[in-house]
Amino acid sequence: MEAASYKILRKVEGSIDCYNDVIVFPANADQVEAKYNFVFFGGDIQDYPEEMLKNPTCRNYCKYNLIGTGQMLHDRLGQS
Repeated sequence: MEAASYKILRKVEGSIDCYNDVIVFPANADQVEAKYNFVFFGGDIQDYPEEMLKNPTCRNYCKYNLIGTGQMLHDRLGQS
């Protein structure tokens, strides 16, 4: 399946002085608008691929990085 485009919104404020990046996978081009929004909160060792490759423990799980997991969820749920 073709890789979905995504956009990273950096340092989005949640609570006061608490920030996180938000990775958005837009609706597929053939959809007029998204029917649902799906929110995924990554696990303790999930990070961007380049950061996971730097860590000996995380390196073994790099295929489950934030972008890869987002892509997988988008592929499976994007047409729902």
